[in-house]
Amino acid sequence: RNKLLNEAQLVIVIGGDGTLLSVARELTDRPVHVLCINAGTLGFLTEVMPERTLSALEEILQGNYTLDERLLLR
Repeated sequence: RNKLLNEAQLVIVIGGDGTLLSVARELTDRPVHVLCINAGTLGFLTEVMPERTLSALEEILQGNYTLDERLLLR
């Protein structure tokens, strides 16, 4: 698992904001891009809705995305 996280360029998190925060704690040693699929109820941090998952991944793979830096997740 650590080797996978060390080599990852993108981590996909499926869940709510709590799940994202839990994964972010695991990624503190290394900057990595995170795609958050909202499977929770509020989704302040997890903005991509499940029905947009495939289109969001396609956009990312095509290089058509913008990074949204979350200062509190640094």
